[in-house]
Amino acid sequence: MKKIALLLPIIVFGYFTALAQSGILEDGKGSTVFSINSESMFSISNPEKAKIEFEDDKLSISNTSGTPFLYLRMKPGRIYYAKTILDLKKINYDVFDDHFVVYAPNNLDNNKGLPLVQLNDNDIKAVVIVNKDKKRYFIPMMFNKFKVRPKHKFFEIFTADPAKAYLLKSILKRRSLTHRDEGMPIEGWNKKYRFFDTENYYIKDKSGFYTKVKLGKGSILKTLNDKPFEKKLKRYAKSKKLKWRNPSDIQKILAYYYNLKQ
Repeated sequence: MKKIALLLPIIVFGYFTALAQSGILEDGKGSTVFSINSESMFSISNPEKAKIEFEDDKLSISNTSGTPFLYLRMKPGRIYYAKTILDLKKINYDVFDDHFVVYAPNNLDNNKGLPLVQLNDNDIKAVVIVNKDKKRYFIPMMFNKFKVRPKHKFFEIFTADPAKAYLLKSILKRRSLTHRDEGMPIEGWNKKYRFFDTENYYIKDKSGFYTKVKLGKGSILKTLNDKPFEKKLKRYAKSKKLKWRNPSDIQKILAYYYNLKQ
């Protein structure tokens, strides 16, 4: 197995493509031209990251089940900057540390066993990751948009238009010991770790702030706290056969709600 070093940051150059005025993430052509400022690169000091191993295009940590990343293997994707759209064959979301990573830019086409570089978060406007035929959208959010500050900066959204992201999903990972089998002596137990996932959801309420919510009709309507619209939302969801526990359906319900309020 080969160890991976994560490097920060990456500076991207290429021809500039203006985003469409609508802000829809499917618009525009992409560039894949890179340049790295080597003076600003350094290895991540996190001791857990030093244990990352790479084999057969898998990203894992020794003696630990699961992965600190969104996917066990890299996926194709697209990164949006203010005036640049960047298409990549391989990208991943480092959920553990809340960063996006790609293979070393000088070796995009032949990247087995090569190190990862961490994208400069301050420049990213949105990221799309494609897994088979499913596209997943991620955007950074300012902490002052939340009633209670979240742990991560990046959130998954359920629309291709970030301006209409009324439902956010925060994905968290923690590394912890698994339980020792009952009856096994401590001295004979090889400590095993795994990554545990936690998902938190936030909706934009009538005050304009994002508030943590449980998926479900009662919790969502209580968090919105807008009685005059409750019956209309219930009728709309029923007529469209939308589920109150399905994130994509909740996004549609909330989009309808905000259209009513305009």
